[in-house]
Amino acid sequence: MSIRNTQGLTALLLCLVPYAASIAQGPYYDEAPGKPVCSGGDPLTCVWTADNLTPPPKKFAVEVVAFYDSDGDQSADLSRLFKLTTVDGEPTIQIPMASLSTTVCVTNDDPCTTSETHEAQDVQVRVKGLHPSSRTPNGAQNNPFSDWSDLVDAPPPGSLFSDSFESP
Repeated sequence: MSIRNTQGLTALLLCLVPYAASIAQGPYYDEAPGKPVCSGGDPLTCVWTADNLTPPPKKFAVEVVAFYDSDGDQSADLSRLFKLTTVDGEPTIQIPMASLSTTVCVTNDDPCTTSETHEAQDVQVRVKGLHPSSRTPNGAQNNPFSDWSDLVDAPPPGSLFSDSFESP
């Protein structure tokens, strides 16, 4: 490689370093928000604490794992991860249970000729604070996630009562 090519490569690398730094941000927060506490109603409502995060987050990343009983034996044999974001920095989210339903192909063909929709049976949630900069509002932040919430029994979509209430 000639000196001229080496200088061009060096110039290219020097141009890419600021770009790469703007995409891959390190952690903004050293601590995670508090463990979410979720109701079993529809919508699923989860709250957590974020008093330990300074400055306050502008929004939160929320991960939801929904578990499904696809064969009717009353045990989870299928799961799906959902990634959501709150609209603001309030440490709460409401998730419609219908949005956690999943459809699977039962005939194993392509295109699928017979599918089934399954409602979430159990749900767990975890969150992390986000404080995006104005320079890179959609850049990744490697902030720590909270612990997973306790497993929540999910009612069918549209249920009026959570599992913590008894209907009259």
